[in-house]
Amino acid sequence: MNSVLNFDADDFKPHEECGVFGVYSFDGALSPAYACYNGLLALQHRGQESCGIAVSDRGVISYSKDLGLVNEVFNDKIIADLVGEIAISHVRYSTAKQKSRENAQPIVMRYAKGNFAIAFNGSFVSSLAHKSVNFAAYDEFVPIYFMDTLGGVNFIPTHYVDITNQIETKLEALKKHESQIKWMFEHDHIDFIDMIRTCSRYRGYQSGVTYAEGFRPCTVYPRMTTKHLLP
Repeated sequence: MNSVLNFDADDFKPHEECGVFGVYSFDGALSPAYACYNGLLALQHRGQESCGIAVSDRGVISYSKDLGLVNEVFNDKIIADLVGEIAISHVRYSTAKQKSRENAQPIVMRYAKGNFAIAFNGSFVSSLAHKSVNFAAYDEFVPIYFMDTLGGVNFIPTHYVDITNQIETKLEALKKHESQIKWMFEHDHIDFIDMIRTCSRYRGYQSGVTYAEGFRPCTVYPRMTTKHLLP
């Protein structure tokens, strides 16, 4: 059943907890690692426990992270060794987990289909105690929602947020990214602002309002019945 979510204005006020900074250098003129370093310095007040930077060079990820302040963890040599075209970085404000290097971000994972790095503001949660970090289960936690795809393709929302009163503010904010919008139009012939407005109008049509954004909840452990058990 589809539903429209309502949020309190306090949900959108700044809070403490972690800082996340990302950079993409589409023309190679910018060092993403150096840009992230400066970004983390500006976000240092969001977390002083640990910090890290991960850089992808055409899918090959290199990273560095440790306990300490940004200027303690990184130096010129470390930054110079982090080569690539896209980077994410993180300063951590400890919430529930213990203080240790293992909890520093970004988290870099390697699996059958390749590598990825993730940095987030918050904590992974579980209804069971996590033995590897000796950390107790949460009694309750805030649900996580997956966001709509950029053009609304191959995504079927189950929950919607009414943004009718915020659509113009959203579009004006997006217009500030002038270089990206210009590049998308010249390179892919995409009018990004018009695409966002059209997608928002379509999601609004689906949910019974003028403009909306679509989401799907993340089911932490989706155990459910099935009519077809494949061999």
